[in-house]
Amino acid sequence: MQPTLLNDVKIDKVLVTQATGTSALTTDPIDMQGWEGVLFVGALATANAGNSINLAQSDASGGTYSDLEGSKLTPAVNGEEAQIDLFRPTKRYVRAEIVRAGATTVTETFYAIRYRGRKAPVTANGVAQSHVSPDEGTA
Repeated sequence: MQPTLLNDVKIDKVLVTQATGTSALTTDPIDMQGWEGVLFVGALATANAGNSINLAQSDASGGTYSDLEGSKLTPAVNGEEAQIDLFRPTKRYVRAEIVRAGATTVTETFYAIRYRGRKAPVTANGVAQSHVSPDEGTA
């Protein structure tokens, strides 16, 4: 097996693009069993001081989630990619929460990338390929 990033991470789409709105949103919960960290990546189409993204965790997928101290991120530019990394959460399930309080906002797709798994290789979600030093030529 050749070492590639796809063998070492699990990428999940956790929130599809959401239409204009002002209500808060949450991503799908991510089960961290067997993983040390997760990186959430997404964007808010409208930057506003009242719009933010934060992380929360819970002991159960459908349980009560508690915000994680210091995890609030407020993008300053429309469509700016937001990245929030969480290493070694203290509970099994984590999610990102999107607050759209400052302005009517469209959200872009959000992804969760789990890393440092205890078991490899990882089976990719969706369509995926890995290449190691391929020859030049027709794709």
